Amino acid sequence: MAYDPSSSDPSASGPSDEETLSAERLESLREILEMLPDELRRCFLLRHARGYGVDEISILMKLPVDRVRTCLWQARRMLGLGGRGEVS
Repeated sequence: MAYDPSSSDPSASGPSDEETLSAERLESLREILEMLPDELRRCFLLRHARGYGVDEISILMKLPVDRVRTCLWQARRMLGLGGRGEVS
């Protein structure tokens, strides 16, 4: 669909600034996550992208619960996030 400046449909003009920013942030996040060691990245993504609990991650990854907690803490620290995954 070609851009029509007289169109009142905002989606006809292409991605908005917010969508572009989100795409840029998503790409940056992917690059940062790739820098994490595999075990930390997998724990972090299972917890924060998939919503699994620590016990479930422990079973899925065949790791002790304490190791999962340590992996999550280390991943958050390396990503510059607070203790619960919030941006600090």
